[in-house]
Amino acid sequence: MKKNILITILAIILIVIVIFIYKGSKQTDYFNQIQLNTTNTIINDSVVPKYTDTVISVGLSSLELNNLFIQIKPIIPATVDKFNTDNQGLALQAYVVQAGEDVYIIYMSQLSKLETIKVLSHELIHIKQYVDKKIVIKDEKNILWENKTFVNLDDVSYNDRPWEIEAFNNQTDLNYKLNQILYK
Repeated sequence: MKKNILITILAIILIVIVIFIYKGSKQTDYFNQIQLNTTNTIINDSVVPKYTDTVISVGLSSLELNNLFIQIKPIIPATVDKFNTDNQGLALQAYVVQAGEDVYIIYMSQLSKLETIKVLSHELIHIKQYVDKKIVIKDEKNILWENKTFVNLDDVSYNDRPWEIEAFNNQTDLNYKLNQILYK
């Protein structure tokens, strides 16, 4: 009798654990149904997952960025190779380019939903830096950051660039916020 009760209790505990694990794994399946901001235009004409534009829309709204045109494109392999060679130990997954006033192109790799949110949190911080005029690209090698000119980007390692430091410092909060909106 005691053995049967013990087996029943263990079976119930096992079922509860399986249900808990199953429900926890469902988080990445679907986003919440949310109302997207229509003040930005986002075009996803790439092979990256179609939900990328949703993440960008929610991120722009979270950062209170409006009236922007964003185009999502697949990442360029030659750019990835050059970045990875120049910055050993780092792997380029996305980057943003300002293509005109309030026009940005985001180049993306194929990533999971959770990785997409994390990586785009970083790139969206860069878009905010552009919009706020904290960063101004003068040409391929010269950048103006908060009124300080960086003459040759090759002289400043990726992790020491102040705009990257700021993006890394702020991406965690934005990542958390996006996950709360998209999944809670």
